[in-house]
Amino acid sequence: MPELYLTDLFPDYDVSLPAAVRPTGITMDSRAVQPGFVFVAVPGWHTDGHRYIDQAIANGAVAIIHEQALSSTVRGISYIRVANSRLAISQAAAVWHHQPSKSLRLLA
Repeated sequence: MPELYLTDLFPDYDVSLPAAVRPTGITMDSRAVQPGFVFVAVPGWHTDGHRYIDQAIANGAVAIIHEQALSSTVRGISYIRVANSRLAISQAAAVWHHQPSKSLRLLA
């Protein structure tokens, strides 16, 4: 498991305090959140991940990545508002997994 800080996963975004969080995982499925995870709220065709932020926090999320303005926040949880949650999770996953695409050889 990588030893990364929340600011390592989301270097281009303004990370609210506490930013010195070391996540234990990242997911966009609130049911899969375990203590220490980052939850990314992704709007979808059938449901909106923003509806499951409270469930993610109850399951142990330490950070929430979101697109929409939130009506409330929980003390001790880091919140990062992004323009595109899908882009944010893809960039964070690349960092989390040590940039695997950099070792790929492409032929055209």
